[in-house]
Amino acid sequence: MQGASTFAPNGGILLSVHSDSSEWTKKAKEILERTGAQDIASTGEASSDQGKSDRPVAREVA
Repeated sequence: MQGASTFAPNGGILLSVHSDSSEWTKKAKEILERTGAQDIASTGEASSDQGKSDRPVAREVA
């Protein structure tokens, strides 16, 4: 998991956590709830569709 925090205007802290799986997201939420966090939310990321990307793709050298 990766995280970052910043102070919110009302004196609170805005915390952002990135996890690699839904299991880690659940663990992070449980920890935040146990420690008194408020307004906990999560969202998923869109899947990558590299086949439709216009960016160069790294290729293995034979």
